Amino acid sequence: MEATGFVQVAFLLPGMPKRYGLTVIMLGRPGSGKGTQAFMLAYKLSARAFGTGELLRGLAREKSFLGKKVDGLLAKGNLVPSWLASFVWIRELGKVQPHEPLIFDGSPRTLGEAKMLDEVLLWYGRAKRAVFLIDISPRESLRRLKNRRICVGCKRPLFLRKGLDVARQCVNCGGRLIRRSDDTPLIIRKRLKIFEKDLTPVIKYYRSQNTLRVIDGQKDQGSVSQEIFNIAKRWNKKS
Repeated sequence: MEATGFVQVAFLLPGMPKRYGLTVIMLGRPGSGKGTQAFMLAYKLSARAFGTGELLRGLAREKSFLGKKVDGLLAKGNLVPSWLASFVWIRELGKVQPHEPLIFDGSPRTLGEAKMLDEVLLWYGRAKRAVFLIDISPRESLRRLKNRRICVGCKRPLFLRKGLDVARQCVNCGGRLIRRSDDTPLIIRKRLKIFEKDLTPVIKYYRSQNTLRVIDGQKDQGSVSQEIFNIAKRWNKKS
């Protein structure tokens, strides 16, 4: 499954309607599990989901001038320019029909991007929207990312647990596991500072619109997933 763009999930849970037409935005500190939760919600809603980070990392792997520029920024834990981050998801959004459910993982990253995303969604006729903040502490973020490994095949993360031998294969597809280049303590702390500076205004913006729902991300993965799913269902009915 290609993880650098949209993930189209074709399965439906029993009794689920085929279409929601809902746009879901997942926010959270690095390591909060927003990518995993986006994938799980996509399964339950038969939705399309993409992460700006994965799209940019895919761009960084290209043998081009732009790819090298992006790779250099990501390796240092820096944000790419807002116009570039916006470009990659606006380009992908154009491939989605207005009635299809859609999940954003990790975007928008700044207040300017949030306002631009609102404008683009309205232009595409996507009026239904729910925003989730998966909340974990900075200390928990640092702990998780120090123990995170990424599968080179399916791109899904695995978090190593204390007392276990270092895993070498993905439990999902058997692919090789690696540490992401930006999962070093120095870069993680830098990314956390960026979150506090740039995402705090975004969170306030969505809270003022009464579209933000805060989820305790330090609960177990299944509980977080179920809570998000239940809220998304209620939000869709209200809209």
